[in-house]
Amino acid sequence: EKNAIRLTLVDTPIHKETPLYARYFLYILNENTRLFAQAMRARGALFEAASQKILTPKAMETFLDKKSIKFKPFDVAPIFKALENYIKEDGIKSTPSCVIAGPKGKEVSVGKIDIIKGLKGIAENKVPLQ
Repeated sequence: EKNAIRLTLVDTPIHKETPLYARYFLYILNENTRLFAQAMRARGALFEAASQKILTPKAMETFLDKKSIKFKPFDVAPIFKALENYIKEDGIKSTPSCVIAGPKGKEVSVGKIDIIKGLKGIAENKVPLQ
C-alpha cells in the first residue's frame, strides 16, 4: 500500500499439485485487479482447496465458482518459465523461502523464523532494498 517493496510470490514446484494451484492463482489475478488484498484472498482460497485435496482443473473450477472467485485462463507458460528462472537463480530448494534484494545483493531466508527476521529488518529500515 505504501509502495515500499515489490513482492513477487513464486510457487516452488515441490509438490506435484503445485502447477495446478499456481496456474489458477495466475488465472485469478488475470481476471481481477492485481491488488495485494485480492491476491491474498486468492491464495487463502487455494490453500483451502488444497486442504480439500482438489486435484483436477474441473474440481478447482467448481470450487472457485462456489467461492464466487472469478478467473480468466490464459497461456501461463511464459510466466512459469520466468518463475522457474527465479527459483534457479536464487537457489531455492525448499519452502517457505524469502529472497530480499538489497544494495549488497540478495539474501535468502528459509523458514518462518528467518523470513520474519528478514521482513522485520525491512520494516525497521535496517535492510535497504534495491
